[in-house]
Amino acid sequence: DEEDKCPEVKGFAKYGGCPIPDTDNDGVNDEQDKCPTVKGLKTNKGCPPVKKEIVQKVNNAARRIHFNYKSVLLTESSKKVLLDVVKL
Repeated sequence: DEEDKCPEVKGFAKYGGCPIPDTDNDGVNDEQDKCPTVKGLKTNKGCPPVKKEIVQKVNNAARRIHFNYKSVLLTESSKKVLLDVVKL
């Protein structure tokens, strides 16, 4: 107890006797939070929601991705589309 930094609550030795931290106070502990410094949603692994406009842009881009005939290689125009998605 003399080494416990949080003697009033259950905790872990790894955190000096304190509970697992939740830096951004979003209800998702830092060990499971994919965005530990930005407040997010439990349903999105602790990250903020993805804006609908971004989802629409990615969906539209996916419809424009094509492969060369009988090949696993992307067409040149599809490469540009994927680069645009990366920028998003």
